[in-house]
Amino acid sequence: MPGCYKTCDLYDPRIDGKCRRFHYGFGYVPAIPGILGYVSKVSFKRWGQLLAYAYLDLVPVERGIKLSAR
Repeated sequence: MPGCYKTCDLYDPRIDGKCRRFHYGFGYVPAIPGILGYVSKVSFKRWGQLLAYAYLDLVPVERGIKLSAR
């Protein structure tokens, strides 16, 4: 593990020993409808970030729902 884990006041260990960067993980917002039927929420700590890869081709919503159901 990085040496900063021993001295950093922000370090909060996960099960695997790495640094926890979200307050409580991902959750659902039941009262707000979304394209997939739900909306997710997350609360980041000071150094938290979310990275993802995305396809740049746009498709109609109906086709996107069918593709994500596979």
